[in-house]
Amino acid sequence: MKDLLVFEGGEIKALGDGKIGGHLVLFGSPDDLDLEDDYFDADTDFDLTDGKDTAIYFSHGMDENLKQRKLGRGTLKIDDVGVWIEGQLELRDEYEEAIYGLVEAGKLGWSSGTAPHLMAREEAEKGYYISTWPLGLDASLTPMPADPRNKAITLKTWASMQSAEDTKSQEGDKVEADQDEKNSRKKQAVAAALVLSGAAKN
Repeated sequence: MKDLLVFEGGEIKALGDGKIGGHLVLFGSPDDLDLEDDYFDADTDFDLTDGKDTAIYFSHGMDENLKQRKLGRGTLKIDDVGVWIEGQLELRDEYEEAIYGLVEAGKLGWSSGTAPHLMAREEAEKGYYISTWPLGLDASLTPMPADPRNKAITLKTWASMQSAEDTKSQEGDKVEADQDEKNSRKKQAVAAALVLSGAAKN
């Protein structure tokens, strides 16, 4: 499973009552890339016809609580921007309802996964062109990255990068909490000083 290749797509849109949509794959061009980046275009072979369906997962089945639970199913079609997916989450429990809440808050994005032996990539004038990327295996809802990556990576690499982002976020939350505590203590000290000052005057 960890040999799966993954590629980040667009933001997930909440369509109401557990329905979601967005671009699982976004088209690009060499002009949009760094030298090591990958891109798709309308000629990429996604091995799909309009209406092909796919299972929807959370974090490529790597979440400790949800694991490989299928959250629902989505249908795929190609448009001018990329590969659009629209699906229905089943909302069976608090985990799935919480995930839909994250979608509504704009915190999640799409990420597609495919088998590495079926993917084909060619060196282009700038970056690398992905000529074959079969869809239908894994359409995942994932936390939106701070820095979107235009690169096909292994699931193992994706998971380690996700863990690093989570650690960075937690450290930021701790710093903010520590600062709040310091500010609170400072306010308490000032209040105590004012009380003592008033008592001394009396």
